[in-house]
Order: sequence, then structure tokens, then C-alpha cells
Amino acid sequence: MHAEVTNTYVPNVCLNPCQMCLLHAEGISSKRKVDYVQSFLHLNSNGGEAPVASRSWEQIKKQSSELWDIGQKGIRKHYEDKSKELGVRDATNLKFVEIMLDSDRATEQRAIRDLPKEQNERLFNSFLHLKGFDGFKDTPVEILHVFLLGIVKYLTIVFLGKLKEPQLKEILAAWEAFNVHSLNITTIPSKFLVEHFKALIGKDYKIILQTAPFVLFRFMTDTQHNLWSSLCMLSTYVFETRIANMQEYLAKLQKHIHIFLWHLISTTAQWVNKPKVHMLLHLPESIERFGPATLFATEQFESFNGLLRKVLVHSNRLRPGRGLGITFMNFQALRLIFSNACLYNDKTHLRFHPAELVVNIFRDNPMIQKLMGYNSSAITSSSSLPCPIQAPLPAEDQQNIPVYFDEFPSAQVTQVCQLRLTDEDIIGKGFFIVVSPNGLSGQQVFGRVKTLWKMTHLQQTTYYVEMSVFEKKGPSPFYSMRILKVNSNDQQDI
Repeated sequence: MHAEVTNTYVPNVCLNPCQMCLLHAEGISSKRKVDYVQSFLHLNSNGGEAPVASRSWEQIKKQSSELWDIGQKGIRKHYEDKSKELGVRDATNLKFVEIMLDSDRATEQRAIRDLPKEQNERLFNSFLHLKGFDGFKDTPVEILHVFLLGIVKYLTIVFLGKLKEPQLKEILAAWEAFNVHSLNITTIPSKFLVEHFKALIGKDYKIILQTAPFVLFRFMTDTQHNLWSSLCMLSTYVFETRIANMQEYLAKLQKHIHIFLWHLISTTAQWVNKPKVHMLLHLPESIERFGPATLFATEQFESFNGLLRKVLVHSNRLRPGRGLGITFMNFQALRLIFSNACLYNDKTHLRFHPAELVVNIFRDNPMIQKLMGYNSSAITSSSSLPCPIQAPLPAEDQQNIPVYFDEFPSAQVTQVCQLRLTDEDIIGKGFFIVVSPNGLSGQQVFGRVKTLWKMTHLQQTTYYVEMSVFEKKGPSPFYSMRILKVNSNDQQDI
């Protein structure tokens, strides 16, 4: 998709594999040379940073026009050679060039030449003429395709593909026994991951990445261990959702990107044939411009695929484009009517507001609201959280009421199974949690939930968590992670 927007080649094995900078190889054999590897990594011969110059959007416009002038002359070889040299390919204009190169389509060629000068824009990619748009700066690096479906996928295939059957069975057992609490993962499809590790989706590779230190590290050599450790460390910055200090964050991100690339290229320099590895170097630019990478993990319009599919299924399937247009036009009209907007009557030439009974169809019907994409509970839910999840408490988890509650003799205290903190986060027995007393991040406490309690006192409801508290120790040389040790005085009520 980026290639179509930016008028560049689809990376693959082309000589201009980057859509954001002028990385170029004279030929396929040139990719084996040290100079290209250094340019690929944005390094000079001394190992210092040497970023390749960025592409220019204005230059792309001029080069696209030059290619069209060459294409009109009717010599295919000249057009293709110049296109490869510049690394420019306009998918829209290419259709017209094919016509100009086909001697059997004289009528269409005449129609193109007779096109008025002011309509020449129709011969090129429409993004070239979009005001305020820069194709290279405004098409960010998407971590779904570049990181999860790129780097993580490549390394997973290389590693798991070399393991023996007994080792794969051990990995299967480790995934089945893995505690997924606090990971926002319902279950790990362990058998599916082992059998189809070459063709998974993004969330599956994310599970592999999250569990790698505890499941995969034991089967790795020192070189593989260092590579995957640097990858796991890098992922904590890639998936950061809240950035307090942008400059400090970008400096750390760039440092860990270079550390990972050093370990990667140390295994084999053939990784320069994977353009997604190079695109990782441009991730800091995108984050600096657009914010946390999770905000642009993939193309936004892909979120509407399911909606478009439903619209087409319920159409007459004869003119899908017209059906989509009418459906969304009707939806926008209904939004205006139900919002009590001021409307204009073409026949009476008067302005009016919908009747109150019409507006009440939307206002008083939660089902209609959800059909229109409005969820009132999402707005008011913050006042009702936290709240207990209606789930039976297993008999083996039932505990006596802690002595702490003796201070409230008139209170009603009950044990709960799970507690919902936000629309996405829940906690229960065995969940690992981070607590910031009085909202101070510098005093964070790490713990594991033992029991949850609900206390109703003086018409107020308060929830308490009994947990095992951990002490912070030094980093583990094997896992490259901080060691947490259970405190001897491990019970704390919050």
C-alpha cells in the first residue's frame, strides 16, 4: 500500500528497497558489498551513524512526470531502465504508459494525447496532488507489518524451523502450562503455534515474543540468546503506549534498534535482503511525528473491512460501489435526523428540526444506539468501575475474612472472584499487578493477587486486594530481566 501511495517499488528484491530514504544498489550483486550493508544499516566505515538522505516528495513529482514523457515515446526499454534507476513507479500512470507502448491501441493513444493540459493530473497518482500531504513523511512505519509480521516472523521461522521433534513437544508443553494472567491473553493456542509458526497472524507472533524468554530461551545457543534478548528488549519500546519524554524515549529506542541490528547482522549479512529490517531504522521518525507506534500499527481503513463486507452482503450485489455510497449516505442522513440537527427542505425552502418523537427513537433505545455505533455505557462506565465480575468463586479459593476488616464491625465483607478495573483490564487470583500508592510512580509496588474483597460500609463500597509483595533484585543473566523475590512479610492490603 505504501508503494502505491509514494510512487515507489514494492520493496522485495528491488534495487531501491526503502520508501523513505534513497537507499540504492547498482545491481543485485552490489547488495553483497560492504558499502551497501553499511548504507542499509545507516553506518559509515568507522561504525558511526550515517543516515541515507531522505526522499523528496517534490522530486518524486518531477520524476513521475519525466517517466511519463519517456513512456510517450514508445520505447519500453528506455522507460523501464529509467524507472529502475530512479526507483519510481506510478501504478496509475503505468496503465497509461502500457497503452502508449501498445501499437494496437491507436484510438486510446489519440484520446490520451488530446486530453486537455489542465486534466493531465488524471494521468498520475492522485496523492501527488493532495495539498498538505507528503507521501514519505505521512506514510509511517507500521509495526504490525514491519515488526510482528516482519522481523519477529522471520526470526521465529528461522529458530523453530531448526528444532527437532522432541524439542517442539517441550515447547508445546511449556506454552500449555504458561500462566497468561496479566498478559491480556485469554489462552495460548500452543498446538496451532507449533504446527503453523510459518503462517501466523500478528497477535500470534506477539504471543511468541512475550513468552520467548520463558519458553524458547532454553533451546537457544549463546548467539541466538543474545539476538532474541535484544529483540525482546526492543519490543518493550516499540509497543510503548505512553511517552512522557519524547527525546529521551527516541534516544533509547534508537540505541536498542542498533543493538538488535548488530546482533542480527552478526549472524549473517544476508538479512540486508529483507527491506523490513531496514525500515526499523525509520521507526523513530514516524514516532516523533505521529506519537506511539501502536496508534499507527496498520492502515486505519483496514478496520472498516468488516463493515464494508456486511454492507455488500446485504446489497443486491450488482453495483457494489453504488450500494456502498447509498448505504453510507443514508447512515449520515439518519445521524443528522436522530441528532435533532437543523435540516433544509428543498421543496418548501424552509429550515426545520425533526419532531421529538423521531429523536426519541434513538435517545430511548439502546439497541438503536448500538446499531448506529453509539455506546452510552462506554461514556458512563468510568463511574461504575471498578466492579466485581459475576463469576462463581471456586470452593478451593474461599478464604476466611482477614483480621484487617475487624476495624469495621458494622461493614459487610464478601470475597469476590475477579474485579474489573477498566473496560480492558481485570484482576483475579494469581494475577500479577503493579500498584502506585497515592499515584506516585516512584513508589511502585509489584505483587501477585491472593484474594479480592468487597466491603460495604456506610453506603459506600470499597474493594481490597490481598497480595504477595515482591522485592526488586538485580537482573537475571539468563532472562535479561529484573528478578522479583517474594517479600517475607508478603501480605499487603490496598
